[in-house]
Amino acid sequence: EEKSIAVMLEALKIDSLDIRILDRLVNLYINQKNNSQAIIYNKQIIDLFPEDHRGYINQAIIAMGNNKPEEAILSLNPHINLFSENFTFQYLLGTAYYQIKDYGNSKIYLENALGIFPQSKNTKHNLALIYDAIGKWDESDKLYMELIASDSTDAQAYNNYAYSLVERGENIEFALELAKNAVRLEPESAAYLDTIGWIYYKLSLYEEALIYISESIGIDSNNVTIREHYDEIMKVKADKNHRESQQVEN
Repeated sequence: EEKSIAVMLEALKIDSLDIRILDRLVNLYINQKNNSQAIIYNKQIIDLFPEDHRGYINQAIIAMGNNKPEEAILSLNPHINLFSENFTFQYLLGTAYYQIKDYGNSKIYLENALGIFPQSKNTKHNLALIYDAIGKWDESDKLYMELIASDSTDAQAYNNYAYSLVERGENIEFALELAKNAVRLEPESAAYLDTIGWIYYKLSLYEEALIYISESIGIDSNNVTIREHYDEIMKVKADKNHRESQQVEN
């Protein structure tokens, strides 16, 4: 990348108004996580080419990389009408709104993005999460089934669909089969191990639940949800053992 940057800087000396060179430089600096330099050259894009989408998209990508979705929204939102047919513009804005839990706006822009590029798996995944969050389960289920049908190795789709079902208390046996597929595809994913463990817990299969949740927490001990699931299973298992011991004594 250093060599590529050097070449682009030389090219920029020859033609300082070539947006392709400026954009390439910005992306190279973003890849290097050298945001200070990326911002300098990206400002030139915005100043020189205010009607080109690339400057605003780069600005949003930098903000998202810094975990500042609010700044990404401020970069994109004022120009959304100008780029209403640009997939990346719509997708980034929808994703930024999702990160601040503004599901209403996120839904609008991700639906726009999917309308522009119906094959986008990332958009379907994010939109399914939003539909799930707002209780539009027919819509989320439809997207998960589309994702699985188009890619039988999509572990994330299997897992998220399974977790949605178990949290709703619907089709738990089907959720278990989905979760088994996710774990088969990615056996060391803390999130997927947690999902299948939680399903076994809901099926009152506490020994199986504890095996998977323990493995999950061993991978990601700081995850609040996994910790809560582990504590709940341990509490129920302890209560069950206590009742059984009392029955033996009686």
